[in-house]
Amino acid sequence: MTLLVEVFSALIPLFALIALGFLLQRKTPLLHRAHVPILNGIVLNVTLPAVVFLAIARAPALTLADARLPLALIVAQAAVLAIAYVVGRMLRMARPALGMLMATSAFGNTTFLGYPIALSVLPRLFPSAVLLDQFGMVLVMFLVTPLIGSVLGAGAEAGGAPRDAIRRFGRNPIFLSVVAALIARSLPLPLPFTTNPAVASLGQIALRTLGYLAQATTPLVLLALGAALQPRAALGASRLLLLPCVLKLLLCPLLMWVACRALGLGGDTLRIGVLQASMPTSVLCSLLCAQYEMEGTLAGGVVFAATALSLVTIPLLQTILH
Repeated sequence: MTLLVEVFSALIPLFALIALGFLLQRKTPLLHRAHVPILNGIVLNVTLPAVVFLAIARAPALTLADARLPLALIVAQAAVLAIAYVVGRMLRMARPALGMLMATSAFGNTTFLGYPIALSVLPRLFPSAVLLDQFGMVLVMFLVTPLIGSVLGAGAEAGGAPRDAIRRFGRNPIFLSVVAALIARSLPLPLPFTTNPAVASLGQIALRTLGYLAQATTPLVLLALGAALQPRAALGASRLLLLPCVLKLLLCPLLMWVACRALGLGGDTLRIGVLQASMPTSVLCSLLCAQYEMEGTLAGGVVFAATALSLVTIPLLQTILH
């Protein structure tokens, strides 16, 4: 019962912001569907790179033993991507829909939803949840989804050499923030430089600025998702909504359980791994689908449907898979 309460408590604020965006778009002149690409552009090019940089730069050091948990999630997500690709080809899905299916089936909301639930249910293993999120999901999603979009997105169908897709990917602000964060983690700085008061003050100002930008990501993403929500269109494509929900909410955690067992993980470590793998589709994944022209509207519908269904699936899987 406690887990159900924690899941419900974590979900309500997300749904409240999505509902607010929907109502502002439907009932007021403050927010229009034409504003959604602008909001998404701000998130993808400004606030989200700040989130990625801070998250990776501040993540705890990853030891060889710690690496097993993120590795298990990477293996599970890779298997889901492959299965989604095969299923989508069997169903003769169009390329953008296939890309959307792959991304929304694999990558979960391990930050905005996974953190508060992990902190409430297994606070002792919260650092493991952070490592799992940053190195097993966030880094992988922001590297893999643009590559999928470069191949399967609607823009990719119009042509363009593979090197052009790689060049666009290399200029992506999110990818650049990943590179910058990894450099910041590994670059040794001289002690006199790091202990200089002026340098320390500038560093604090920079981190505080990035922190303010990062805090804007969640409300902007959810308001934009609510404004873009089209219930009738989503219901008309129920198969495209249900399939990624099944793959993300049921298959991904099951494969995570198998991967953890294969790597010798058990007990609460296994439980935190399955818990994070059980999270519904990431709201940021829907943004990436929209950016790379992979049925962004339907991806938003998948996020909404999967988040609602996770109220049932997360407690159920925590009871079964342990």
